Amino acid sequence: KILILFLGLSVISMGITGYIALSNIQSLGQYALKASNSLGEIAIQDSTAHLNKLGADTIDQIARSVAKQVEMYLSDHPEMSLQDMRNDKELREIVVQPVGITGYTCLIDSDNFVIVIHKYPEQEKSLTPLKDTLPTFWSVLTSSSGGKASAGYYDWQEVDGSIRKKYASI
Repeated sequence: KILILFLGLSVISMGITGYIALSNIQSLGQYALKASNSLGEIAIQDSTAHLNKLGADTIDQIARSVAKQVEMYLSDHPEMSLQDMRNDKELREIVVQPVGITGYTCLIDSDNFVIVIHKYPEQEKSLTPLKDTLPTFWSVLTSSSGGKASAGYYDWQEVDGSIRKKYASI
């Protein structure tokens, strides 16, 4: 009888110990899953931030390079009028350069807020109407007044009416 009692107590204590261990293992598994999800989200956020910074730095560098090329060209052709600039094929090739997959450079008169040369000539017009419709773009643009460098993210309305966040360096 004593042997059966000790055997029963051993089985009960092993059952309780097994139950506690199993519940702790489940808790540990849930904690590990939450921790790994959290680390994954942090890694995605960090990667996104670094890629955005790399993209912005690349755009800034291309903008400065194209601006310098345009400055050198215009210093050799100081007599050019606005219309002369728009009709000059060589200047257009200097101004309109690809940036990334869908981006490109253009020439903006930052004092009068006019696109001088654009990839699409029908866009060579005043940007003043965008003051009210795209205030974040207008803010980046007006910060460049007087020839100052300006850069930042802005909301842009696409042809289909959707709003997309973009980055410009002026």
